[in-house]
Amino acid sequence: MSERVPRPDAPALSLAQVVRRVLRGRAVLGQEHPVSPRKAQPYFRLEPVRCSGENYLQTETTTVRAAVRVDFPCKGNTHHAVCHKKRRKSRMKIAIDASAAAAAEGTGVATYISELVKALAQIDTENEYVLCTRVSRLPRRGSFLKPPAPNFGEKILVEGLHLVFPRTLDLFHGTDARAARLDVPQVITMHDLFQEEQEKYSKSRFRAKKQKYYEGSASRAKAIIAPSEYVAKAFTEHYPDAGYKIVVIPHGVSEEYKPQHKEVIDFVREKYKLPEKYILFVGSLGVRKNVVRLIDAFTKIAGDFPDLALLLVGKRSHGAEDVDLAARMSAYYDRILMPGYVPAPALPPLYGGATALVLPSLSEGFGIPILEAFACRTAVVAANRTSIPEVAGEAAVLVDPEDTDSIAEGLRAMLTDETRREELIELGAERVKEFSWFKSAIAHLELYREIVMEAAVE
Repeated sequence: MSERVPRPDAPALSLAQVVRRVLRGRAVLGQEHPVSPRKAQPYFRLEPVRCSGENYLQTETTTVRAAVRVDFPCKGNTHHAVCHKKRRKSRMKIAIDASAAAAAEGTGVATYISELVKALAQIDTENEYVLCTRVSRLPRRGSFLKPPAPNFGEKILVEGLHLVFPRTLDLFHGTDARAARLDVPQVITMHDLFQEEQEKYSKSRFRAKKQKYYEGSASRAKAIIAPSEYVAKAFTEHYPDAGYKIVVIPHGVSEEYKPQHKEVIDFVREKYKLPEKYILFVGSLGVRKNVVRLIDAFTKIAGDFPDLALLLVGKRSHGAEDVDLAARMSAYYDRILMPGYVPAPALPPLYGGATALVLPSLSEGFGIPILEAFACRTAVVAANRTSIPEVAGEAAVLVDPEDTDSIAEGLRAMLTDETRREELIELGAERVKEFSWFKSAIAHLELYREIVMEAAVE
C-alpha cells in the first residue's frame, strides 16, 4: 500500500468518531479520512458495500448503509480492537427499563414507555428487546407492560445479582432518568429536571433520590435523550461535562387521540356528570402544575359564565392539599369538578367535549396533553415558559403562569372569541402532525444503533 500524506485541513479522528459521523450523515461515502489510534496513523475509506471481512465494521441505519474499512492489515495491535473481532452480528439485543409503566394509574413517563415500545414493535422486527421491570415493582405485577411482539421478551431486573444477563446485551435504555448497575452501554431518557429547579415542587427525600439518579445518568450514560430543547439546555447547565451526550427526540401522541363522535362525547359527559361547557385540565394536582392559580383564575371569570365548569383530571401529587383548600375557598366550588385519575380510554372524549384545555404549568419537560388536545381538535391555553412554547408553537394561547389575571384572560379569550378559538383548533390540527411515536421510535432506534456501533469500535 502506497504511503499517504495527510491533508492539512483533515482532522485526525478516532474510529468511533468516524462511525458517529457516518451515522449522522456528516461523512461522505468513498471519501478518505485520517484516523488517529495510539500507535499508528492509518486511513480509512467509507465504502457503500456490505462486507464480511475481519478488517471491516458494518453499520446500518434507516438512511445510511456503509462499511468502515481500515487501510492497513491487522497485525494484532492492541490499539485496534475492531480487527480482533469477526464482523458483529447485525441483530442487537436491547433492554428497556419498563418499571415506570408498571402502574395501574399511568403517568406521562408510563405513556412514553408504552407508546415507544408499541411503536418499536411495529417498525423493528429484526432486533431483540427485553422489557425489564425492577424487582421493587413486583407488587404491581398485574400492571407490567406486556411484550407486544415475538421479538420482545421480559425480565425482572435485580441489579447486582445478574452475572450472565448483561453479557448478552448490546444496550440498556433507562427510560426514567435512571441508569442501571450493569456493565453495558446505556442510553438514558431525561424527561425533565424540575427537581433541580425548585425545592417546592417535591419533598426533600424524593428530590434527593432524583438528583442521585441524574448524577448517575450523567456519568454512566453514553447518550442522554431529552424530549425538548428546554430539557437539553437545562441538563447541560446543571451537568456541563455531560452536555455533549444530549440528543433531543420529541415525544409523540397516541393514535387513540383524534376527533370524537358526538355520541361518545355525550356518553362520557353523562358518566362524569359534566355540564355542556367546561374547561379541562389534565395532569397531576400539585404545585408544579400550578393548579391553585388555575382555580383562582377560574374564580375570576366564572361569574360571567354561569354555565361553565372547571374539570381537573389527574392524580394527587405534592401540594394537593393546597389545591383542595383553593377549591373549597372558591365562590364557585360547586363548579370545580375533581374526578381524580381517569382511565386513558375516557380522555379523548373529555378532550373532545371541552371548550379548551388549560395547562398553566410552572415547569414542563414536554407537555403531552397539549398534543392530545390538538389531535382531538381542542383549543389550548398554556404557560409561556419551559418546554411549552416549543411544543405548542403558534397553535395555543400562551399566558404567564405566575399571573392569575393572565391565565384568566386566556380562558376568557377561548370563551368569547369563537373565531380565534376555531383558528387555534385548525393550527393545532396541523401542528400535531409534526409529532408521532413512529418518528420518535425511528430516532430512538437510530440512536441505539449508533451507541452499539461506537461500543464496538472503542
